[in-house]
Amino acid sequence: DLALFPVQVGEWAPLVFVNLDLGAPPLDEFLEGLPPDAPWLGLADFRCTYAVEMPIACNWKTLIDGFSETYHVQGLHREMLPMTDDVNSPQRLWDLHGKLEQPYGVQSPRLRDVKTPQEIYDAFVEVMGTRIGKPTTEPAGPVPEIPNGSTLRDVLADRVRATAAEIGVDFEGLSTEQLLDMQQYNLFPNATIVAFPDLLQVVKARPGETPDD
Repeated sequence: DLALFPVQVGEWAPLVFVNLDLGAPPLDEFLEGLPPDAPWLGLADFRCTYAVEMPIACNWKTLIDGFSETYHVQGLHREMLPMTDDVNSPQRLWDLHGKLEQPYGVQSPRLRDVKTPQEIYDAFVEVMGTRIGKPTTEPAGPVPEIPNGSTLRDVLADRVRATAAEIGVDFEGLSTEQLLDMQQYNLFPNATIVAFPDLLQVVKARPGETPDD
């Protein structure tokens, strides 16, 4: 099976997927429901900006499995709690693979105190401000005005559309949910794809020289 694989910014090269199992199904069949679930994301139009390799002495399966649940957010990513609902994050399971959907731009129900729109906006900018044209290392500034009948998520989605439009990308046909709900595809046995229509991250792990690596 052939697929496109980014080798450097703006360039693509064919990649051959090899499965040593003589009884392995075709790639399209192996991927199950993933390809028909994600066409609206426009993944074929993405280009690689950088690749990072990080050797970690850990169980590689545990590393990938950790991306499949949201309990770790309150311990490892507390800065995200004011802008991420890590409780109402549905999981969809196929036979081999799965998908997590996680809403952004709304506070976690785990927080006892109710966050103001300004606090949610500050946290959103800190975590992914570049999606709305705001540097993550600078103060967020005042929260944008929220029109009657709209939510902060709607306003953030409009900012994502406007930021994308500046580089010629049209998101006008995508809903607030499509722009602000993370689509996380967990592929058996060792890869996780975190996707928004304007952001894509692929995390993969592989065993080392010993079973516990």
